[in-house]
Amino acid sequence: MKPDTRIYKDLALQYYLKSVSIQEKNTGGSIFVDSYSNIGDIYYKKNNYKKAVEYYQEALKLTKKSID
Repeated sequence: MKPDTRIYKDLALQYYLKSVSIQEKNTGGSIFVDSYSNIGDIYYKKNNYKKAVEYYQEALKLTKKSID
């Protein structure tokens, strides 16, 4: 029997969102792109494609901003 990976996805999402909150507080609002990308990955794996795209777009926006 396969383990129910939904629990792990939910837990991962919870920790990534907490990570973003901590980053905002400790870096004056600067967020690491990887956090948004990872959150997008979790939403994608949960078949929530709309939310995944939102976080992927935010990661892309931050990446472009860091290049400028």
